[in-house]
Amino acid sequence: MNYHKFRRIIFTTLGFFLLAAEAKAQCLRGLQFAYCPAADTLYVLTETSLGAWNVSERKVKWQIKLPKGVVISNLVATADRVAFAAEQYPSTIHAYDALTGKASWQVERNRIETMGSQGPYIFAETDELEGLIAIDCRTGKIAWTHEGKKRGFANIEASSDGILLTSLFAIDAYSGRVLKRWPKDWDVSVAMFAGDLRIIGTEHAWSQHVTLAVYSGPAFKLLWARSDPKNPIVAGIAAEGDKMLVATYEEEHMFRPGRAALEMMSARTGKTIWTKEITSDYMLLPTPVTLTQGTAIFFMDDTPDSSVMQAFDANTGIQKWIVHTDRRLTDGVCSGQSCYFGAVSNTILEVDAQSGAVSWLSLPKQ
Repeated sequence: MNYHKFRRIIFTTLGFFLLAAEAKAQCLRGLQFAYCPAADTLYVLTETSLGAWNVSERKVKWQIKLPKGVVISNLVATADRVAFAAEQYPSTIHAYDALTGKASWQVERNRIETMGSQGPYIFAETDELEGLIAIDCRTGKIAWTHEGKKRGFANIEASSDGILLTSLFAIDAYSGRVLKRWPKDWDVSVAMFAGDLRIIGTEHAWSQHVTLAVYSGPAFKLLWARSDPKNPIVAGIAAEGDKMLVATYEEEHMFRPGRAALEMMSARTGKTIWTKEITSDYMLLPTPVTLTQGTAIFFMDDTPDSSVMQAFDANTGIQKWIVHTDRRLTDGVCSGQSCYFGAVSNTILEVDAQSGAVSWLSLPKQ
């Protein structure tokens, strides 16, 4: 047997065992924060520090000071490491022990853009065409690399079940083998998982091009696809069970005042359950929806210094609560009843999905 083929089989087989062992440790990433439910820990990255919050005890576990002038990317976390990329040309990925905050390793590339994590690996998009690297989170060693020749950059969108979804293709997280390429005319804006489904949203699509598509299973069988020329930007997708909440925008209204169309639908069939239209007087956001425990949440910035969050019953669309914040939100993730939203003030808003009760978390200033 060819050595490289044998090596790939070994990595893939080991990957399934590692995935089963670490599935419960899957962490959720925001832009400047990451939440690891299994560790009851929220990692927060600011311009000056990186810290870990024990969520249930409401206290800082550790906090380290960063060098002045460091330009940072999004934060990712695994059960063992928390990491971010700093600077550009070259970029350096800095990894720290998730329990102690002690510096662990560094990896340098010409440029690092988006990052992600899955099981024992941290992934990073590089400046090579279709460039991706998988890094063993414990050692900092490169597990595999992927490069292409003709296409663009593989923005990392989501990871689950041993699969990494990017803006160009789905790739095996443990071997680096491309599993499915999206059509070349798709400008993918968001990709995510819903059970055994893989959901792809696009932006700037012409009227005859697909704006939303759903694949099933390891064979990536296309279940359904549709085009929406009135709302060609798929800004956000959130899923729970068979329900899928999709936020779409009019072409001219990305990152500015405009109208968002919300649609709750069956992920497997594409059948609409309910729809709503919401208008923003200040700015719509690129990742504006979350869905957890039967509650659908949409948030937007209503002034330069504030945001508004609206929660709806996932079955009926009836509004459950509305919250106005005195700080502008950027993105959010949910796990169980708790949701966490990043803010431009380097603070994190914790929201109870059922009641709308809120509290702010922040690291001490250094």
